[in-house]
Amino acid sequence: MTDWYTDELFCVKGSDRLLHSVSRLVVDPERFPDDTDEVMAQRGMGAVYTHTSHGTPLRKSHDRDKWMHEYYFPHHERLESWTDSALAKYGRCLIIDCHSFPATPLRCDLDQSPHRPDFCIGTDEFHTPPWLHTACADLMKIVFSDGNPSQSPSLQIDRPYAGTIVPARHFRHDPRVASIMIEVNRRSYMNEETAKKLPDFATVKAKLNQILLELVRCWSSKVRP
Repeated sequence: MTDWYTDELFCVKGSDRLLHSVSRLVVDPERFPDDTDEVMAQRGMGAVYTHTSHGTPLRKSHDRDKWMHEYYFPHHERLESWTDSALAKYGRCLIIDCHSFPATPLRCDLDQSPHRPDFCIGTDEFHTPPWLHTACADLMKIVFSDGNPSQSPSLQIDRPYAGTIVPARHFRHDPRVASIMIEVNRRSYMNEETAKKLPDFATVKAKLNQILLELVRCWSSKVRP
């Protein structure tokens, strides 16, 4: 369940970053706070997990309020404050939601297809304009192919994971807030059995940060790469 090394992979000098302080096995900030709105809650994996990715019991569900108030709500308050500050300063805000995913589906995953792309781009129909995810996909193909189309990475939109984070107060009603999720297949930068970085880790990191910088430039000027 760990987003291995994403705090290192997505690290642009001088950028604003909001990192979740604990494992998602404590609290998952990407879930909706109300389990009735969260599809993964049916598998015991709402904002506060009651079961592991294998379906085995993790904790008693009556601990939920404690963990939500200690970790979930403070994280989202920071995200909301961060967004409001950007809106006040620039009149708009771009959130890039950064993650990694395993090369093999977890037992809990809704998408069980073994054929997983190198990258997944997550979108929201309100907060991710089509040109934004198109620009992101184009950048990934350009940067990771090194100019050779035959080496272009595989990527899919909203598969194997869908969506992107947006502060609750702005969700689905404030078009000034844009958001896009970038998920990297862990096979590209680490050995998932040993959790060790691959030799080309630094290269993958450099390319991802090149994409982030260019994506912000495209968003600022609304031009294609």
